[in-house]
Amino acid sequence: MGTYNFDRSQIQAVGDGAQGHGDQTMNLLEIANGIDPKILAQQLEILINAVVAKQSEGDHSAALAILNSAKTAAEGGKVEESVTILQKLGSAGKTVGTVVWEMAKGVGVKLLADVIKDAIGIR
Repeated sequence: MGTYNFDRSQIQAVGDGAQGHGDQTMNLLEIANGIDPKILAQQLEILINAVVAKQSEGDHSAALAILNSAKTAAEGGKVEESVTILQKLGSAGKTVGTVVWEMAKGVGVKLLADVIKDAIGIR
């Protein structure tokens, strides 16, 4: 199998045994366009605190790891990287992305809720 570089493309899967899932892919540049990384980082902090507070209701360690990585990227001004990391919420478990999206809406971080919704493909 050769090496492929699909930077900034909408290709979902390439190579032996590769699989693509979903019939729509949102371009990361579209999602990340115009987002202030400082605001994204602030909203991620609020959401992280909310998820930590809900730890007694279930294990949210996968979501917390993803959110903390996304926050670090946003704090470094890397909005597109942060959105890429947030996409992992959709594959972290059956309902992880949806639960985190609902939490984001519940704590009032609308920008972040919209980013998560687009990143994990909720329509």
